Amino acid sequence: MRLLLLFFGVMLTVLQMRAQPFAGGIVRDKSTGEPIPWAGVLIKGTTQGALTDAGGNFKVRCSQFPITLVITSLGYLTTEFVVNEPDTSKTYLLAPNVKLLGEVVIEANAIKCIQQDSSLMAADVEFYDDFLLLLAHGPGRLSSQLILSDLNGKVVSKLALNKNAEELYRDCLGNVHLLGKDSAWQIFYDYEKLRLIYPNTRAEIERNLYPCKLFYEGRLYLQYWSFHELRCRYFVSESGETKQFYYTCDTANVEYFCEKYDMRYFLSKRRRQEGYLYPVSVIKSNIDLFRSEIILDAQDRTYIRKLNAPMVVSDNSVWVMKYKENNALRFNDSCAVTDSTTLQLNEVNGWSGTIWRDEITGNIYTSAVRNNITTLILLHPVYFTPVQYIEIEKMPFITKMIIRDGYAYFLYIDRHEDVNRLLYRMRLD
Repeated sequence: MRLLLLFFGVMLTVLQMRAQPFAGGIVRDKSTGEPIPWAGVLIKGTTQGALTDAGGNFKVRCSQFPITLVITSLGYLTTEFVVNEPDTSKTYLLAPNVKLLGEVVIEANAIKCIQQDSSLMAADVEFYDDFLLLLAHGPGRLSSQLILSDLNGKVVSKLALNKNAEELYRDCLGNVHLLGKDSAWQIFYDYEKLRLIYPNTRAEIERNLYPCKLFYEGRLYLQYWSFHELRCRYFVSESGETKQFYYTCDTANVEYFCEKYDMRYFLSKRRRQEGYLYPVSVIKSNIDLFRSEIILDAQDRTYIRKLNAPMVVSDNSVWVMKYKENNALRFNDSCAVTDSTTLQLNEVNGWSGTIWRDEITGNIYTSAVRNNITTLILLHPVYFTPVQYIEIEKMPFITKMIIRDGYAYFLYIDRHEDVNRLLYRMRLD
């Protein structure tokens, strides 16, 4: 149950609670009247909440009234609703989050530092609903803090940290976690203040949350690596059922590794009493397991690279990007391959190997660094060929970037000046 709570955070209702009054109803698009699935519903000032189902319906248990419900969904304005009494038949309307023309015009500079306190070093940044969440350190990391701001950098809430905070991690459901060297906490904003909830080990976060890469159309899409991250299996989870729908591997490096660590290697170790003191038949039947447990030497760490084959949503479909083989596969609702396209990203000089998806516009971007210039590249949604190049001049040392609603937010440090790493924003249109 602890891991279930950790994974779904405040977005799911705790079913074990004793009978209490409900608040609920259906969440709809204010413009079209269509139900909004997978919207987040939170009782303001608490950790109680739920997700709407595929039809936009939800229920939350309440111990007292009145309450304020905060409802959020990608592409819609976060809205508060006051509920004065138990009622599960109400309709809650969310207005689309339409970018105003004036908002674009008034921003004079293409690149702007939006971090209010430049005395802090920006360590990491992530989106939290319609906010930015910044992890920042004071001198010597003795005064670390979490800073929640709007997308213009205006501070909404702060939380001083007395923990060894290293980075932020945003899981596939949009929950953000604070990671230390060995520990982890889920970061939670109850629309009154920031909190750290569900303390856990970092190892559990990595084991249970890292495999989930996408939450799309009510499905969880997961990746599991094996054999020194040279093999990858793809799974989809829906309605409590999980099934594998694809498999890929780096065939050349797997063959190289198997030839280098063949039966003779393990038998020679066995003869020298250096492990593998099993019958030969056991070694043969478990040889891939033993190979996967070998600590790579310096040569192999240089030569053998993790298989980079991410999943991305584009053109209303889930794609697997097989960079090693220079192609991308499109999967339909039945998780069958329906289309493929040849990739040319490996030919881009200085290509980073990273793909971003703007969750609001649906645009797909990658980047390259060449001649000390970082360039964002807008890609075609089906062919993944470059459509537009956007240069971030004189800023080659970008350490983290996230993209939303036509803006790139990134951390940059000027190595030629005695200044901190700071948070910047750049308009992409």
